[in-house]
Formats: sequence, C-alpha cells, structure tokens
Amino acid sequence: MRLQDTANLRQLAEYSLIASVVAGAWDSPWLPGDVFAVCPPACFSLPVPRAIAEELRELAKEGNRTVDLVTLGQALTASRKLEKYGGIRALAGLNFEGYLGEISTMQQAEKLARESKRAQAAQELKKLERDLHVFGACPVDALAERISAIGRDLLDGCRTAPQTLAGQLMEYQRDLDAGKSLAPVPAPWGGLNQILRGGVLPGELAVLAARPSVGKSAFALNWACSVAASGLQSLFFSLEMPKRQLFDRLMANVGGIDVGSFRQGLNGQERVRAHQAVSRLKDKPLIVSDKARCAAGDIRRGIRAAMQNGPVGLVVIDYLQLMTPENRNPSREREVAEITRELKLLAVELQAPILLLAQLNRKSEEAGREPVLSDLRESGAIEQDADIVIFLHAARRAWHPDEPVRVIAAKGRSSGVGVADLIFRRKLQRFDDSDSAAFKQAEKAEARSVEYPDLV
Repeated sequence: MRLQDTANLRQLAEYSLIASVVAGAWDSPWLPGDVFAVCPPACFSLPVPRAIAEELRELAKEGNRTVDLVTLGQALTASRKLEKYGGIRALAGLNFEGYLGEISTMQQAEKLARESKRAQAAQELKKLERDLHVFGACPVDALAERISAIGRDLLDGCRTAPQTLAGQLMEYQRDLDAGKSLAPVPAPWGGLNQILRGGVLPGELAVLAARPSVGKSAFALNWACSVAASGLQSLFFSLEMPKRQLFDRLMANVGGIDVGSFRQGLNGQERVRAHQAVSRLKDKPLIVSDKARCAAGDIRRGIRAAMQNGPVGLVVIDYLQLMTPENRNPSREREVAEITRELKLLAVELQAPILLLAQLNRKSEEAGREPVLSDLRESGAIEQDADIVIFLHAARRAWHPDEPVRVIAAKGRSSGVGVADLIFRRKLQRFDDSDSAAFKQAEKAEARSVEYPDLV
C-alpha cells in the first residue's frame, strides 16, 4: 500500500471516530469519556481531529453538558482551536451516518490507540538507530533498557496482559514486593471494620439495605465523610433528597447541631457551629450530586470526571430503587438486575469501591425479625452481584435520640460476616461505635420511650 493511501485511511479513521463519539453521545452520555480514556487526543495524528478530540474530552469532563454538534461548535469557536484550519467549517468533514453503535465505537478507539502506539514505537526505534550511527557504540545495558522501555510502552498501549501463568504471577509478585496490594477503604466504625477485614476493596460492590427511616443515608454519609477526611475523593450520588438536605445532615454531624433546627431556623450559637463545620469541611474532597434521574452511565461519567483529579476512595449511590435503567424493560426485576450488573462491572473496571443503598421488603418487619438476604427488594440479582451485603436493623418500637442499630454483614465474598452494634444519634445524624453494655442500655431506654412517628 502506498504511503498516501495509508495517510488517507488514517484520516478517514480519525474523522470517523470523532463523528461516532458526537453521534453516540446523545444516547450514551458517558461515551466521550470512555473513548478518550482509551484513546487520548494525543493518539490523533492529524491536527484537526486532535483539536476536536481535545474539546470533546474537555466537554466530557464537565459532566453536566450534553455533547452534541451545537455544543461542540460553540466550544470550538470560543477556544479558537480551529481558527487556522477554517474554523468550525472543519466539522463539515464529519460523517455522522457512519455511527455503528457504542461497542463498535469503543473497538475503533482501541484500534486507533494501538496504531498510534505502534507508530510511536517505530519512531523511537528509528531514533535509536540514528543515535547508534551518530554516536557510535552504545553500552549494551543502556541499549537493552531503551528497547525494553519501547516494548513496555507498546504493550501498555495495546492493553496486552501476560498470556502465561508464570508472567501473571511475576507481575503479581512485583506488585506485592512494591507494596501495591489492594488496600481496603475502611469504615469509620471499628466493629464493622473488624468484620469486613479492613473495609471495602477497590472493585467491590457493597450493598447497604434497610427499611425506610432506619438511617441508611446518614450511615452512608458518615462513611463518605470519613473517606474524604482521609484525603481520598468520595462521591455521593443522592437520588432521594436534594443537596441542601444532605448538607443539613452533614452540618448536624460535624457541627453537633440538632438536625431539626435547620427546618426551624438556627439560633446564634448553632449558626456559629455551622460556620465552623463549613470551615472544617470545605477543603475535603467530598463531591455531592443530587441529579434526580440517574443511570449507570451517569455514575460512570461522574467517576471518570473525578478520576481526572486523583483516585476515588468511595462511591455512594442513594439508592438503587430510584435509579433509571439504561434500557426499559416490562419486568422491574430485570431492570434492577441490569442496573446492579452494570454497577458491579463499573466498580471492577474503574477500581473504585461502590456502596449501593437499597430498600428491603416488608417481610422482616412484619415477622418481627432481623433481615436476611431474601428480603432484598425487587431482585435476587442484588444478592448475586454484590460482594458485600450489609443490613441496618432497628427494633423501631419507639423513638429515642440514641437509637440502638444492629449492623449485620450478611454476605462477604472475601470479607467476613457478623454483627456490629452501633448507636444512631438521630438528632446529630451520626452513627457511633457501641460496646455491648452501652447497646443494651440504649435498648432499655428505647423500650421506655413513648411511641413516636418515624423520622426520615
């Protein structure tokens, strides 16, 4: 094949991929982020597709804008990246009729990334050859190291994994020796951490389930805040309540303020505590999203955007039954199964632990017993896809400000199972560790309390 033909095919491939990303972003908003994670703009050899790819990646990072042709044109006009190539008229080279779907687009991106890596490797080898001719003899060790570096870059770009068990074990041993073994993300409660053998691992899907008003959201927010306090990014996707209510709970916890005061109005001392809590939290990497309609693709896009700033320690989704399926199905059970499967694959792909909140059915409440795995509402796939299942159980006989709550780890693929006793400080929206004596004392106090309606 002639060099000109090769260049023409390369140009066609690059423009085709850009067109597929723009055409597919309407139905799959996370597609631009996925494509440019696999095939960064540097992989595009031509200046026009590279400039368009850079702008598309920036739009995808924002996470709250639909990437379409109009938005892309406006962004390119504002950035003036195509000014010397004819401006947005350069977009006329895009053929949107060639879009073949999300899977084919991702395959095309991977192929273009491999070709780019091979071209870079070829250039490095030519440069090495010139250096040998110009500078004469090259030390064998230095020569071997440069060739090995070229080979490693090529393998990384092609996403080639070791094909033999020996190679995989050598890579595993190197990670162990370098201290790269997976470290669990701990929960802020010692009893639960002991049961989970340190916490939740990257790539695991943990399900936190309970009946309404037991404290799922507060429990998850406590955990997310603890992770953010350790310096790791923590993402909280709230489908149930607006951001303002979550911040009220967060201020109550950190500032020691009665959460009910936020509805009635803070007094002077409470307002000072709220300002102090804001000062303590404002630099913590906790990201809260309250987008009501949220699908697995939106979660993926949010995580990818956060990963541009560093590793993600915990992703909280509140809660499963409010999530929107990617594909509508007459069977709600199948929709839930599809959502949990997508979230499990997402956790593994991005190596981020996901804490998924879920509702329990009424069976345990009606029977007056602790929940079991079969009480998970709407689908048995929740139990199947989850690596860890945690239940929150409260007797719910009466309202008490210090409510005893039993935390039941009912499933753990690589962690343990067991029960931890916590005290839910409902006014402060805070869960605290409890020894057996304190837990029994709280149970007795609760039994003496007057009946009171459930609080959200």
